[in-house]
Amino acid sequence: MGFSEERNFRFGVLVLFAVMLGGWWLRVPPGAYVLIVGAWVLLLAVELVNAAFERFADAIHPKYSQIIGTAKDMLAGAVLLLAAGAAGATLLLVVATIRG
Repeated sequence: MGFSEERNFRFGVLVLFAVMLGGWWLRVPPGAYVLIVGAWVLLLAVELVNAAFERFADAIHPKYSQIIGTAKDMLAGAVLLLAAGAAGATLLLVVATIRG
């Protein structure tokens, strides 16, 4: 369901494949490669948790609720923070690999 219905998840999978291909092409060391791929896989997992929480919250409380809205915003913030961390780690490790 995540892949077919969640646009952000599909984009994340595309990024993961690009990162995996780029890491292979640049010959990123195995330890760094595992960290990079692991960060993006963790991001995808948290994105699915976010989507599940949003659907669950909407199902149990269809009308707007400030508490649920705040919780949704916090979870979305966690996804954004993890995306920034994954992108930053990828950039640092790739630059380190290129520089030798």
